[in-house]
Amino acid sequence: MQRSRGAVSGRKHLFSFCAVLSFILFLAPFANAAGKSFKVTLLTEGTKSDVPNQLAIRGLQEASSLYFIQTNVLNLREKFFFFPCETCRSPGRLNGLENNMSSASDLTIANGFFFADLIAEAFQNSPHRKYAIVDLPLGLFFPELPSNLWSSDFAVEQPSFLAGYLSAGSSVTKIVATYGGIDIPPVTAFMHGFEQGVAYWNATQNDDVVVLPEQFADSFPDAFGFDAGLAIGTDLIQQGADRIFPVAGFGPFGVLQAIHDQNVEGSVRMIGVDVDWALISPENKALILTSVLKNFDRAVLDAVQWGLDQNSGGKFYLGTLENGGTGLAPLNEEVQNFQGIMDSLTQSIIQGDIVPLP
Repeated sequence: MQRSRGAVSGRKHLFSFCAVLSFILFLAPFANAAGKSFKVTLLTEGTKSDVPNQLAIRGLQEASSLYFIQTNVLNLREKFFFFPCETCRSPGRLNGLENNMSSASDLTIANGFFFADLIAEAFQNSPHRKYAIVDLPLGLFFPELPSNLWSSDFAVEQPSFLAGYLSAGSSVTKIVATYGGIDIPPVTAFMHGFEQGVAYWNATQNDDVVVLPEQFADSFPDAFGFDAGLAIGTDLIQQGADRIFPVAGFGPFGVLQAIHDQNVEGSVRMIGVDVDWALISPENKALILTSVLKNFDRAVLDAVQWGLDQNSGGKFYLGTLENGGTGLAPLNEEVQNFQGIMDSLTQSIIQGDIVPLP
């Protein structure tokens, strides 16, 4: 019996040793960089209450707790008072921003496509530093991925498909709609995924839910603003749509106002875009069916992991349902009965049985 206990004890010690060794090997690519007090600067543009910024900062905080890195958040709206980034395009202004953000930083992460010019200039001028940009596949614009650049995109057609299926399945009028700010691929990928989700509901449930013809707000002075959302939202409601998916920046605020103005709070629901709109507009939570998410925190964490890996070249990150880069926000309590099918469809997309197209 003594020998048996000793053997079991030995196996336990061996298991513990293997577990510790595996953890050390996992951290090995990051050890040298972390040992040098690796510093990451996150560039944000907007207010501190913006959900995309909050998510990006959350990702940076998680990275800090995991890898003991130094972090800094630089809000360029507060520091340089510009919006959007067009006003920083002059060479002098660009160099000033670049020097400020890069001083003593091993990795600079820009949260959003507003920083495209800034990062494109910076990573080429400073090849000894690493740069990352969230929500813009900047690296794909070059013949080869630049060795000091991480860039990203999100497969938004995947969660948009789920939102389309959910909208069709829960619609009472059997009319749903989506509209975009501008007719460009980053916008239409949402819309096409949504439409394919509606079509899948119709095909599998022998139904005939109608998607109103696509509209774009580019005839308005501010295609991604409140006024366009209000006007188009009102028009879609008057055409009978009771599920509306606006892919237009701040346009959802206008759609929510249209729901109130048309006195259809009891029947019409909106699907949010990019972030959880139940958090952006909590007073309208009951009107929001769900939201199609870009999980900026997952992207920032991946960028930091890339930055710490001294052996890495350039990288393109695609946020998907599988890696948690995209997803759906919690469902409105009215459609909780769809949670099971949402989970099932998610797995079908991950496994490749369903392939939404952008």
